[in-house]
Amino acid sequence: DKPLPGAFRMSAASQPGAAPSPRILLALALVTAGGLALRLWGIGAASLWSDEVFSVFWIREPLAFLWGEGLEIETTPALYYTLLKGWVALFGSDEAGVRSLSAVLSAATIPVVFLIGQGVAGPRVGLVAALLAALQPVQLH
Repeated sequence: DKPLPGAFRMSAASQPGAAPSPRILLALALVTAGGLALRLWGIGAASLWSDEVFSVFWIREPLAFLWGEGLEIETTPALYYTLLKGWVALFGSDEAGVRSLSAVLSAATIPVVFLIGQGVAGPRVGLVAALLAALQPVQLH
């Protein structure tokens, strides 16, 4: 195999599977925190949508129902309702309380996207992928 010219050569730190540098990890932490902040910005401003109202209604049922008869009635996995039930017990069932579980879980995917990008093409590409995930309009809305 002939080595690539200097302009096309990847440094060892930017190759797939390479351990990310402290700078990359700091940047990932900032991107993740920024992504979470964007998801939480104005989260309680609008009224609950119909599906959110249904979720609040549904989590009032006992866990035995959610994991029993509820599985036959509702198509959303019972694990979501179980997590939401505990979440609203801690953070309330207002607009911000109900939506914040999804916002936190969405932000938690940012480092996962980094890991996938890092595994495919190295830490720098992983960081760019994480930034794109943090700014994804569908996730922010």
